[in-house]
Amino acid sequence: MGNTYFAAPVPGVPLRLQIIRGDEATDTRCAVARAVEDVSEETAHRLMEINTFAAVRIARLVLPTMRRRGQGRIVNLSSAAGRSVLPLGGWYGASRAASVALTHALRMELTGSGVRVVLIEHGFHATGPLDDAVRSLTPPSGISTRFTDCY
Repeated sequence: MGNTYFAAPVPGVPLRLQIIRGDEATDTRCAVARAVEDVSEETAHRLMEINTFAAVRIARLVLPTMRRRGQGRIVNLSSAAGRSVLPLGGWYGASRAASVALTHALRMELTGSGVRVVLIEHGFHATGPLDDAVRSLTPPSGISTRFTDCY
């Protein structure tokens, strides 16, 4: 995916707090509720791009400054779906599980650098991505009528 991210200090503004949300940086969101085999490769890649790779890209952009300063905090958002996957949520769960694993690794890798890494795992609640997931149930399954009956 050809997303471009910019993270640079603003002259004259202290770098006490910088907030960059992956969904704001990519101007996208993606959720799908379909059987694993019924999700296109393109959609699966998009889920991984938005829910996993965007946060890593942003961390890579801010880490050099945080390391130089000897302090900083990276806060990644994931979901309980990354730990407990439900039927029709395999790809979403996989993208969130990858985010969890990368966040834990990053936390350990940055030990002693002054940069702290935090993971927030939300539960199920009504959001725009939930609306997207509900809309993804509309088209019938191209794989099995059994899946269509579930949708």
